[in-house]
Amino acid sequence: MPKMAAGKFRYEPALDGLRGAAVLVVILAHVMPNLPTYGGLGVNIFFVLSGYLITRLLVAEMEKTGTINLGRFYLHRALRLLPPFWTMLLIFLPFILVGHHRTSQLQSWIMAATYLMNFNVAFWWTSDYAFTHTWSLAVQEQFYLLWPLVLLLGARQRPKLTLALLLVFTTVWQLYLCFHGASRDRIYFGPDTNSDAILVGCLLGFSNIPAIWVRRLAASWPAWLLVLASAIIFCEKLPAVPQYIAQAPLVSMLGALLIVTAPVSSLGILFSAEPLRFLGKISYGLYLWHFPLIVFMTAKWHLTGWQLLFPVACSFALAITSYFTVEAAARRSKIRLKRSTENRPTDIQIIPTGHASTVG
Repeated sequence: MPKMAAGKFRYEPALDGLRGAAVLVVILAHVMPNLPTYGGLGVNIFFVLSGYLITRLLVAEMEKTGTINLGRFYLHRALRLLPPFWTMLLIFLPFILVGHHRTSQLQSWIMAATYLMNFNVAFWWTSDYAFTHTWSLAVQEQFYLLWPLVLLLGARQRPKLTLALLLVFTTVWQLYLCFHGASRDRIYFGPDTNSDAILVGCLLGFSNIPAIWVRRLAASWPAWLLVLASAIIFCEKLPAVPQYIAQAPLVSMLGALLIVTAPVSSLGILFSAEPLRFLGKISYGLYLWHFPLIVFMTAKWHLTGWQLLFPVACSFALAITSYFTVEAAARRSKIRLKRSTENRPTDIQIIPTGHASTVG
């Protein structure tokens, strides 16, 4: 198999802090929607991070074994994502069944549970969006499902060229839809139009940037951060659809630069700080809980302004509880699974012809 040049996969503490900062941006945008901030910034950084980390993980396995053990990959993703996700959904289900808008909220619940929320909000399938935030989880789940297959079956030989062509196609398709009157929701949430940030992360995952360039980027981070932030804010003056199309590549570029430079720059001191790192570790739970709590509590008690900090505080409590109970149990299961499969393959593998078939 050709060398993919992704380097060794290793844990970077600063990336946990970056994830923590991203979830804070998302929560701030939902609590204070009128604040002059680009709410999609946090979600797009999550997308770039997901594309980057999953690609590094998969390529590291392919470099080591010559293949990807699909069964193990999907099982690990399921253990990571499904237990806290379904805990959240099942806890809210009784409140939906006895609520005043039971039918519409149940439809929204089903869209979330089946990872179809991105289709739902892009094409207006249902009218209630109590679980709208799960659209980004749907995008990531669809990515986790498809990307290992694409990597094995279609993109092994020239992955960077394949990803670059997909990025160009996505941008051209966005522009086509824009000129033909598509709404911002259609372009922002559409599964065929909101893959650019993940693709940028995947492309970054295949790139070995020379150390000298990394040092230069790390040393000049205040300059490029200021330029990109100013450009993102300036785009807020554009109409809705052109605004998103202009902002998306800027935000993806910002996410990629932060991933590359944070571990080796003075930014790393901030992102590696324990409070932000801990926020990064519980970020999945925070993201799961905060939005439906805001929606349901606001509907029940008509919360406004600083009162919205109450559902946010509750989401922190639930996320921490989830991290040390539900997610901890899932992590232990992953460890046991890894130990049990160290010396034998699992049941689903795709072995590229002519390459090693050993799976660790």
